[in-house]
Amino acid sequence: MTKTRLYFGVLLSATLAACGGGGGAGGDRATTASVATTPARPVPQSDLEIADLLYTDSSRVPAGFYVEPARYDSAYATITHLRSTDLDPAATPAHELCSDDPATALGWSEQVATAAPVYGDLVETNETAGYHEFVRALRVNPPRHVIARVYKCAWLDRDAVNLAVPTGAAGVFGLAGWGAADLQHLGEYLWTFTADDNSGHAVLLSHAAANTTGAMHSIYVARLTRATQGCDRVDVVRLDLTGVSAGGALARSDTALWSFTASRSGGVTSLCG
Repeated sequence: MTKTRLYFGVLLSATLAACGGGGGAGGDRATTASVATTPARPVPQSDLEIADLLYTDSSRVPAGFYVEPARYDSAYATITHLRSTDLDPAATPAHELCSDDPATALGWSEQVATAAPVYGDLVETNETAGYHEFVRALRVNPPRHVIARVYKCAWLDRDAVNLAVPTGAAGVFGLAGWGAADLQHLGEYLWTFTADDNSGHAVLLSHAAANTTGAMHSIYVARLTRATQGCDRVDVVRLDLTGVSAGGALARSDTALWSFTASRSGGVTSLCG
């Protein structure tokens, strides 16, 4: 199934080992010395393995990472979460919509369907703990389905999010008694609707851990930028999603880690330089 990824590039975190240092003193004269140590590599893949993942697109996410279940195998389908800009293109900032009222969510779906170049007939409605879902069959040949979702505000309220930027507020997580595993599931689900869930991108590691105020989820992502000539560029970034247990406030950040260059010729991946 083909999916649209329309939403924020967010989320997550795995821990980095810290550098250590040492020092000493003696008598009236003190001297200090420090020995630099190399931080442990935060992901299991080598740069060559990362580049190969990006070129081959053989595995976009690691084992156990959230993957949207396949549906409508005989037809092309897209999945989106409805946004403020779907109702009003001038809305600022752009964020995903939420409503606890299924009639309101259905009304938004109908408004978007009516404004679309090709109308989609409502053929199925579904509901989970986190969202309302509306499946429409477009009046085209070959068949195509569009699946629109609206978050339940009691589960996830994204009104304070600005999808145009990769950092800042990430909403309010309303799941009662949520923990690190729940935050990881949310972070991976949100990632599914970002530009990173496309060819030329790969998740290297997804990790969540509790902290003193709640939990943090990190996703390590590699992104390939093709060069017009010569070697291509690979950037590795860490996407962090932090949540505060008291109130469920979420925040996101995007941290650049390292870059390298690579190329692929004759089915063989190589590092440059």
